Amino acid sequence: MNISLFSNAMNKDTRYPFLFLVFTTLVALVAAIYYYFIGDDLTVPWEIITEAEAVNLPVDRIQVLLQEIPVQLKGFVITEHFEAGLPRPNLVAANLFLAILAISLIYFLALISTFRQLAFFAAILLLMLFLTTFNFDLLGIFGSQEQYLLISIITLLGGTTFLLQAFFTQVTFTWRLIIFTFLVAGIGIFLYVVSPLTPNQVTLHLLHYSSAGGIVAALLFIFWVSFENIHGLLWFNTQAENPARRFGLWQFLLICGLYLFNLILLYARIADLFKVEILLLNSFLILLFSAFIGFWGTQRREKVYENWLSFQNGAAMLYLVLAAITFLSIGYAFATANDALARTFTDLIVYTHLAYGLIFLVYILINFGRLINQRLRVYRVVFQPTVIPFYTVYIMGTILLVALLFRTNYATYDRAVAGYYNYLGDFYKATDSDILALKFYSESSVYEHNNVKAAYAQSAIYREKEYVQSEINQLNEALKLYPNPKLYIRLANKYPDRQHFFNRMFSLKEGLRKFPNNVPLLNNQALVYASIPMVDSADYFFDQAVAQNQWESTITSNKLAFYLLSGLGKQAIALAREQDAVQHLPLTSNLLLLESFTKQKLKTENLTLPTARILRPEDFTGFYHGILQNRIPANKQALDKINTYLASEENQQYHLDLKLMKALVQQRLNQTLAARTTLENLAGTEENYSAYLLDLIGLHLLDQKLYRAAANHFEQAQAKGLPDAALHYLYALAFLPDRATDALLLAGQLAESENPAVAAQANQLTFLMQASPAQVVINNSDTAKVQYLQLNQYNNSLTGEEFAAIASTVKNPDLKKLAQKKLAAYHVAYQNWPAAMQTLEMLLPQLDQENKVLSEANVLQAEIMLQNNQLPQLEKALSRMYFQGPDLHLKKYYQAALAERTGKIQEAGKYYNQAITAMPYHVPAVLAAANFFSTKVSRKNQAYDILLNSITYNPNEPEVYKAYILQSVEVGYGGFAETALEELAKLVSPTELTAFRQEYEAKVNQRLNSLGIGGQ
Repeated sequence: MNISLFSNAMNKDTRYPFLFLVFTTLVALVAAIYYYFIGDDLTVPWEIITEAEAVNLPVDRIQVLLQEIPVQLKGFVITEHFEAGLPRPNLVAANLFLAILAISLIYFLALISTFRQLAFFAAILLLMLFLTTFNFDLLGIFGSQEQYLLISIITLLGGTTFLLQAFFTQVTFTWRLIIFTFLVAGIGIFLYVVSPLTPNQVTLHLLHYSSAGGIVAALLFIFWVSFENIHGLLWFNTQAENPARRFGLWQFLLICGLYLFNLILLYARIADLFKVEILLLNSFLILLFSAFIGFWGTQRREKVYENWLSFQNGAAMLYLVLAAITFLSIGYAFATANDALARTFTDLIVYTHLAYGLIFLVYILINFGRLINQRLRVYRVVFQPTVIPFYTVYIMGTILLVALLFRTNYATYDRAVAGYYNYLGDFYKATDSDILALKFYSESSVYEHNNVKAAYAQSAIYREKEYVQSEINQLNEALKLYPNPKLYIRLANKYPDRQHFFNRMFSLKEGLRKFPNNVPLLNNQALVYASIPMVDSADYFFDQAVAQNQWESTITSNKLAFYLLSGLGKQAIALAREQDAVQHLPLTSNLLLLESFTKQKLKTENLTLPTARILRPEDFTGFYHGILQNRIPANKQALDKINTYLASEENQQYHLDLKLMKALVQQRLNQTLAARTTLENLAGTEENYSAYLLDLIGLHLLDQKLYRAAANHFEQAQAKGLPDAALHYLYALAFLPDRATDALLLAGQLAESENPAVAAQANQLTFLMQASPAQVVINNSDTAKVQYLQLNQYNNSLTGEEFAAIASTVKNPDLKKLAQKKLAAYHVAYQNWPAAMQTLEMLLPQLDQENKVLSEANVLQAEIMLQNNQLPQLEKALSRMYFQGPDLHLKKYYQAALAERTGKIQEAGKYYNQAITAMPYHVPAVLAAANFFSTKVSRKNQAYDILLNSITYNPNEPEVYKAYILQSVEVGYGGFAETALEELAKLVSPTELTAFRQEYEAKVNQRLNSLGIGGQ
């Protein structure tokens, strides 16, 4: 097929304009192919809706009396279900195709201005009809009731073409293009600038209203090329130079018969004559072939139309102009998911190619059948008939075309009108005129009953207005004729609650019956079964979804979420270990949650601080779990990001959990008081979570051995109805000798608990609180003995011999180490340094693992060295000792004290600051730091702040209160000192208070004397 495009279709004046038109047509074709495949998903996109379901997550365990109490925060399981998004205008496609339409119009105007008289007037008539379809006057420039703008544009463009055709025939084609480019561009700029509509709305108006003209132009082009595939097959059959290599008549009939049989089956499917699903040649692929062959065919049959126009100076460019408009019309139908119009073009292609193709085959057989049989090169003379003229192809083909249309009740026309109304509905929806949009969508549904575009657009408007039942009704009606996976998904999602569980399940089941490999349907069905849960069914649909190789990370994340929510730990771990680190935040979040449960390191993507201004569920949970698992560093940047989100109204749904994250980050930054303050403030404002938060604070205080403060918080949590708080309260009371009666009373109540574990612990605590040392010694339980030692470490009624006797009877190796450590701690508490050191010398060689026991033993060893002023030994020991957890902060305290005593003032100040920031509750560290800053470096206000922070954190330490009162006097805060004296009176005996008051008054007098007002 030797098409001499460049030699015949172009001369010096038209070469580059022609090439640009070819390029424009190819752009339209490529865009049409692109939107054929993805247009539906751009207009009605799949949306993945993430939901976070809270679960209890044990993040730590507090050890008290050999019992582990879990510290629980919320963890979040992320699930993702598919939703069909709201329809949206495809503005990229609209602007692209309007530009192509404008270029096509410019070329058409320039081209017809070169036509001969009859062809020119026929083209001018078509131009005027096309321009009327734009409905320029509805742009609101001169008022919608007048036609001034339309008349002006027709006069300007039509008049210019007439002048060029009649009087300025010497103007070259290039200059004609330039003139019309300026005119069309000027009209466009005027419309965009003067119209009260937005630029995007003007674009949609021009493109959507003119779509009627585009459909007619596409019809003309499809009519033009309708028999070109038969023509191409004739060339293929008879083009060889060697006659022996040409095909005969029967081969030609066979290949043409197959082609036409495919068209007949396509027609039968359109006419609903059969419903068998068989693979047929796509109608748009048929048009693509005929469009490429048609350019060559138009050149070959120039003699047919040479009295009207030539190929070189008319038909070639006119062909490309119509081809470009056809491709953009088809492409835009797919780009906007206008299924009614897409079916219109399918009908037109099939009907015209079948009707005119069949008649053209008959024309060939009648005129040239014998020649084909003789294997002559018939394609060269196919438009020089000897029996029946060529125009009979059009006459008889048109008759057959009308017959085909009549057989389908002219449904193609109705579909075209429906598609046009869909465009108008889209335009008015873009202008927020929902009433008009609904009107046009309804009209579309009348012409083609409940086409998907109109039905879904109407249901979307109902969705926005929250007309739930109307939306359901519309979706159900649409699915009766045109099943669509997005409609099934949307309908199923209208039944989110358990009350309509079966409606949801059956909607998805029906969708899967029609679209068995659709991933969103499979995923959502799996989630439905997961919510029951039906493990086998959920697994089956998840596996089916994964097998489609789409959205694999989403499906895997959902499957992992299902295992997490169903308590299927083994399956969850097995699935997690199969995963490589992928960039999918919901999956990463679920993997981190599993990691939190199992304490096993899993492969996940590297997490960074979220950048979104408004947190999505996956952003929040990824951030939350990343902080919990230390995948996101707990640093100042993380704290600033949390504060930013807390200050945002859009993120208030995460307020509670962001506050918990803030407290956690502050704790890891060793801002212990700030973390406690954050939780206390939150407990005061979040009434629904107040009991949980008070219990959480109490557990941390219990871990810090601040038993009285912990008891106060547990008591409040119990009063607010938290069941677990009662047992926690009992543990705290057990360590308070002055609250023994309350502890025993509470233990008696809990002993009757229906929970066997709670009752057993209550009975054990009752025994420990009431037992004498002799009873403990003869008890067979090593656990009870160690618990007794832990409970009575600071019990001054218990002698060292009794304490040692109990410790010596412990047999279990691990428990014996704990007993010896407690014995050493007892000796340290009562400053029996030799006995303490002797006990540690026996214990330390047994501690061959770096664990909590070794860490606490090293703390005791450091304390002994410090109190006995063994500074060289302490300096050497600190460099090799193992510390973990809170004991790392105690190491800072010992380093500070060592530096202070060795005269390293700057180093001491640094270590003291680190120690008391992390441990404002540790009395020796607080008192030493306050004394250091007050006396060694004369920063009395800093000393005051240290003591104030300490009594704020733990208002139950008399020694800290005394130091605070004296320091208040020192810095001139006498009123604060008097108030603190009142609080101190609640903590000490009257005798002790009287003795301290004397010290206080002496301090006051000293202060007054220093100010020179002592004698007044």
